[in-house]
Amino acid sequence: MFEIAVAIIAIMISVGGIIYGFGYAMDNRRIKEFGLKELTQSFINGVILFVLFAAFSQVGIVTQIINQFVGALPNNVLEFCGPIAYNYGLCLSYYYLVGIQPFSVGNTILIPLSIQIMGILSYLISAYLIVGTLSTIGLSVIFISIKFTAFSIFLGPLKLAIETLSTTLIALFLQAAIINAIGIIIPLLLYIGLTLRTFYFSRRLGGAILALAIGLFVVFPLTYLMNIEIMNSIPALPSGALQSSMLNFTSSAMTFSFAIASKALPLSIISNSISNNEMGLIMLKSAVSGTENLAGSFEYIIKLLMNIIANFILEVIILPLLSIILTIISIRELARILGSEISFGRFDIF
Repeated sequence: MFEIAVAIIAIMISVGGIIYGFGYAMDNRRIKEFGLKELTQSFINGVILFVLFAAFSQVGIVTQIINQFVGALPNNVLEFCGPIAYNYGLCLSYYYLVGIQPFSVGNTILIPLSIQIMGILSYLISAYLIVGTLSTIGLSVIFISIKFTAFSIFLGPLKLAIETLSTTLIALFLQAAIINAIGIIIPLLLYIGLTLRTFYFSRRLGGAILALAIGLFVVFPLTYLMNIEIMNSIPALPSGALQSSMLNFTSSAMTFSFAIASKALPLSIISNSISNNEMGLIMLKSAVSGTENLAGSFEYIIKLLMNIIANFILEVIILPLLSIILTIISIRELARILGSEISFGRFDIF
C-alpha cells in the first residue's frame, strides 16, 4: 500500500504541474491557481505519507513510543494477539479483555476480565442449579409434609446476577473484537485515507478517514490503558471470598435439607409416642434455625456479589464509554486539522 500511495502522489504532482503549466501557457489566472493548489496539496500529501509511515508503521515512532509506554509483554501474550501484536497498547487491551491466563506487565500481575467473570459465573450457575433442585424436593412423614420451596427466594437474585454478568461478558468480547479489527484494518485505512485525500473531489473524505484511523490507532488504545490503570488503583474486591462463600452456602443448603430429612425419619418411627403437634414443633424449630443461618450467609454473598458486579460494569461498560467519547473528540479535532469535518450527532456536544 505504501508503494501505491507514493505512485498516486507522484502522479498527482505531475497532473498538478501539467495543469499549472497549461494555465501559464494560456495566461489563465484561475487555471494557474488551481494547478498551484493541486501541486501544494500533493506535496502536503507526500509529507503526510512519510510522516504517517514514520509514525504509525510497525516500526514507526508513535508505535515504538506506545510500546515503550506499555513495557515488555510476555511472549504468550504477543502470540495470543497475533496480527495486532506490533502495537503493545492494542495487544495489552485485547489480552486483558479476553486473555486465557494471568500475566505480568512490569511488577503488576493482571488477570484477564474474561477469566474473572467466567470464574464467578461458573460458581453462580452451580449454586443456582443446586438451590433450584433443592427447591423442588418434597418430603412427607406421617401427617407432616415438608417442602423446600422456600429455597426459591434465593433463585431471583442469583438469576439476576447471572444475567448481568452474561451481558457484561458479551460486551467484553464485543470490545475485544473491535480492538482486534482496529489493529488489522487501521494501517489499511491510513493509506486509503491518504490516497483519497490526494484527489480534489475526495479530499475531505480522505481527511476524515485519516482522522478516524489516527484516533482509533492511537487515542482509543491509550484510553484503554488508562482504564486498566484506574481499575488497578482501586482496591481489589475479594472475589475469592465470594467463591468460598458460594461453596459454603450451597453446602449449607444441602446440609440443611439432609438435616431436616434426618430428623423426620426418626420422628416417623416414634410417631405413636408423640403427638402430631409435637412432631411439627420439632421440625419447625429445626427449619427456623437452619433458615436463619442460610439467610445470613446469603445476605453476605449478595452484598459482596453486587460490589463485584458494579466493578465489572464500571470496567466493561462505563469506562469504555468514556474511551469512546475521548476518541470521538480527538477524531473530530484531527479532522479539522486535516481540512475535513466529521459530525457525530449528539456527541458533538463534547
